[in-house]
Amino acid sequence: MLYIPDKNLKTREELRLIRVPIRKDDCGERWIGVQHGYFADQLVSRAEACGFKLKNEKWMTQAGDTDLLGTIDVYCPENWAAVQSEVDGVCLSISVRNSNIGRYPLEVASGGRHIDTHSGIFAGHFVMGKKHTRALKIERVIDSALFRFVNGWEGV
Repeated sequence: MLYIPDKNLKTREELRLIRVPIRKDDCGERWIGVQHGYFADQLVSRAEACGFKLKNEKWMTQAGDTDLLGTIDVYCPENWAAVQSEVDGVCLSISVRNSNIGRYPLEVASGGRHIDTHSGIFAGHFVMGKKHTRALKIERVIDSALFRFVNGWEGV
């Protein structure tokens, strides 16, 4: 579960201005950071390329802008007739968490977000996590997560 309150939200434009911190000594030699704005932009653009339409997005940072929490609410692709109608007060969402100081890996989850209370509470199914290493390719991580997300919902 991920909680993103309406206060202290950031836009993708603001996320693009946040610098990736220098690698800490306790992180491995292969560790690399992930620029928050780039990651958010890639998530949105790749979800749209899969046929999702963006409904809403929420982004916030913690720990001096080193950690990113975010959720994008989406409309299903038109060929997903089985999941087109929303349950009252819940929408389909993709949620992410990333730490640029080594607290946790880049993580993606899919599920539903309760939208009636504006609380920003997200509960979902963990899709994947990826360590911050030099071999990390954001585009591949997002594409793989979206593939798992799509295949988990098809046939519902």
